[in-house]
Order: sequence, then structure tokens, then C-alpha cells
Amino acid sequence: MNYVEQIKEAIKDKKLVVGTKSVMRSLKNKELSDIFMASNVDEKTKSSIEKYATISSTKIKMVSEDSVSLGTICKKPFSIVVCGLKVKK
Repeated sequence: MNYVEQIKEAIKDKKLVVGTKSVMRSLKNKELSDIFMASNVDEKTKSSIEKYATISSTKIKMVSEDSVSLGTICKKPFSIVVCGLKVKK
């Protein structure tokens, strides 16, 4: 399953976390299984998310789309730099 399908399924199941702050909070609580980062994410955000993802052993996937396209995939009217999938229970 590719990342677009994963995001759409997460939207349907209400398991999508959108935004840097929300993703960081969920990462610290080990609530995420995957993280998707847009191609134009800034280095500071990227490095801090990678640090916490390594600690919580969460997979990071860099997508080829920019933040505007990622926002469209997530069905939001704004750009999204980072989104994550909550762990399925």
C-alpha cells in the first residue's frame, strides 16, 4: 500500500495526525506508526522529528510532494509539512 492510500485510510478511520506540534506530541507519547514529511520540510523540523522517531522507533517516509500537495492529499485547505498515522489498536 502506498502512502496516499495509507493517508486516505487513516482519514477514514480518524487516525491521521496533522501538523508539526501534534505529530511531535504523539511521537513523544509513542502513538504513531508512520510519519510522512513533505519534500519542502525545513531542516530544523526534520531533524527534531527524526530524533524523536528514532527514540520511539517510528518509520519516517519522505514523500515526493510539497506541503501544498500533501495538504490536498490529506483533504485540508492548507499546506501540511508533517502528518502521522496513529498506531492501530
